[in-house]
Amino acid sequence: MFLVDYDCLTMSAQFRDEKVPDKNCENYLIELNNGLYKVEIIQNYDVDQGKHIGSDKVNMLINFLEVRELGANPDKLFWCSYM
Repeated sequence: MFLVDYDCLTMSAQFRDEKVPDKNCENYLIELNNGLYKVEIIQNYDVDQGKHIGSDKVNMLINFLEVRELGANPDKLFWCSYM
């Protein structure tokens, strides 16, 4: 799996010679086994305030937990909270 940014997606949608991942995102490869995953994303950088929350060594953590089945979707998505 590659993490890509919005620029990579929009450029590849507009121009045939643009690929996903592009040169900016080709280093963001995450190797995973085929399967289902529960994903937790923890962002340590508050972009709006321009400051780190907790750790200043890592901007974001992405945890993958392989699961047998996904289960029901939650009624609400938890988007953002800074402690």
